[in-house]
Amino acid sequence: MDSKTPKFTDKLGRTWPLELTVHVRNECLKHLDVDLFDFGDLQGTTFKAFFDPRLVCELAYAMADCERKGVTSQDFAAAMNGQAIEDAANAVSDALILFFRNARRQTAAQLMASDPKLADLMGAVAISLIELQVPPKSKNGSTNAPELSELTQALTA
Repeated sequence: MDSKTPKFTDKLGRTWPLELTVHVRNECLKHLDVDLFDFGDLQGTTFKAFFDPRLVCELAYAMADCERKGVTSQDFAAAMNGQAIEDAANAVSDALILFFRNARRQTAAQLMASDPKLADLMGAVAISLIELQVPPKSKNGSTNAPELSELTQALTA
């Protein structure tokens, strides 16, 4: 695991490295209606997702590739307390920034460092990544669906 890989630790002490891939983006779009590549609308679902603890958990579950690692969405949700969710939100933010090319990464990092308020949860991501001018989202999704909807059920049970 690269030292730059965003990660967080759940309440059980498990460390979860997160990685954004096109597959993860497609799964989140398909199952959560959250397009992780669309940052142009501050009122949109993508921005709001980072203020919803359930969606933060679902994004972290997808980015950590938990299903492939044999961790159910229910087990993952059971280990997500307030601190773990906050740490996961920060790791998701970092994974988004790392996904994009280096020049944009530096711009995003500079914006985050310029004002402490920009580092709050996903405000930093929204403000930093608007500048990225990501191409419009595609509706083509992957056919391998993780248990994302089950995670929402476990968190609300």
